[in-house]
Amino acid sequence: MHHSRRMSTVEFPPNIDEKDLEILGEIGSGSYGRAIKVKHRQSNCLLVLKEVIEQNKEIEATIVREVSLLQNLKHPNILTIVGVVIRNRQFCLITEYIEKGSLHSLCLDKIRYSFDWIKIITFGRDIASGMAYLHKHDVIHRDLTTNNCLVRQDDSVVVSDFGLSKLVQSIPSCKHTTTTTNDSVSIIQDSSSDTSNNTDVHCNHTHRLRRHHAYNHPRRHTVVGSPYWMAPEMIADQPYDNSVDVYSFGTIMCQLILRSNADPDSLIRDVKTLCIDMNELMKLEKFPINTPPILLNMTSQCVSLDPRNRPCFDSCIGLLEQCLLYLLSGHQSQQVIVRNSAEDISTVNDNNAETVDSGHQNLDVNKH
Repeated sequence: MHHSRRMSTVEFPPNIDEKDLEILGEIGSGSYGRAIKVKHRQSNCLLVLKEVIEQNKEIEATIVREVSLLQNLKHPNILTIVGVVIRNRQFCLITEYIEKGSLHSLCLDKIRYSFDWIKIITFGRDIASGMAYLHKHDVIHRDLTTNNCLVRQDDSVVVSDFGLSKLVQSIPSCKHTTTTTNDSVSIIQDSSSDTSNNTDVHCNHTHRLRRHHAYNHPRRHTVVGSPYWMAPEMIADQPYDNSVDVYSFGTIMCQLILRSNADPDSLIRDVKTLCIDMNELMKLEKFPINTPPILLNMTSQCVSLDPRNRPCFDSCIGLLEQCLLYLLSGHQSQQVIVRNSAEDISTVNDNNAETVDSGHQNLDVNKH
């Protein structure tokens, strides 16, 4: 067993010497390369070394440049990037170590980890909080999945693997009041010299962020990410903005509610658009009968085919906190959206054999 100090109490230099790291073993791999658990000898602090595959001079320069920016991003719900280290003549990212591992593993392990509504909604709020912070600092993740949402020992969640995400110059912010701006919104392009058209941003009382794009012609852009979580516009090779992360977040919330994978066998897609078909999922009674309507409505909006109908992350936070208040106060949700038959209500499986009309806090969704 390795005894280590908490990373928050340690200050590291931006460039760490490989000799200062004790290799403890590989803990996973992602789209950018392997993740290796290490211990910083001087501080006795556990860290993660992330190798970046297929490097060249341009990629190395990008790593150094982006790490210098991303090291300044500090938020309880995003993974802290400590610095870089040169290992085997390659630049590697050094990040903090998160104890419980990926949310994906916890989500699918129904035997070891029981989820109640409070936990599901708190997971979602943590992810939305981290993503709202990234968007406010002009970072589009583009590969937000349950695999790179990591769970601390106290069950708080941090968003990871944004270290090589595309930094954009301008992202519309969302306020809880009605606002309009004519600021230009950068759309990710292969050519950095190309610019997007002006975009009007509206955030109205229904907490929806509406983006009205006026593209004169289709433009190519960089497509990255995991296809099961990828927004339809990215799959269709269309211009996109930060709302692609909201779609990925909606996919994650579907997974948490259903305790499922994100593949089309679990989350049914529209055959033409490849968008998650929430209507079909509800027709097939996939969602638990006691799914809080606020949660279901928010999730449905997040996976909207039209990016303009997706809420911003600040709005998601507000909706999730509103849902938490209902559950923690013991109040019944305002309405039941999923139209299951009356006899199905008694089959809701929860630890206390409660029905849909009783308290919500400990309702079990493992059945589905």
